[in-house]
Amino acid sequence: MLTESALQSYLKHTKRTISSAKYKIGSTYYEAEIDRIVMLENAPSTMEIYLVISPPVNTEVEISEVCLYDTSGNLFLKNVEKEGKRLKINPLQEGGIYVLTFEFEDKEVE
Repeated sequence: MLTESALQSYLKHTKRTISSAKYKIGSTYYEAEIDRIVMLENAPSTMEIYLVISPPVNTEVEISEVCLYDTSGNLFLKNVEKEGKRLKINPLQEGGIYVLTFEFEDKEVE
């Protein structure tokens, strides 16, 4: 089993590795701002990544996909949103906050 220290090392490594984010509306990708990456005090093996999504459009839109990229520009995570679960942003809003949660754990696989 990994120690708590080892899990914390993975969290810190992941935090240093993620450098940019994009979101998809229709078939177009837009840059998202990484507002903050937080390691939760009450759940020491959990990290949350907060993205600010501000679509450059004046109609209601749905975010169908969110991607994270590492410091080399490689795709780190691709999160495809299911129909009915997508973040909707209307033109009266300035944007939205999208939160990704990572839970690190050590599991035995049989």
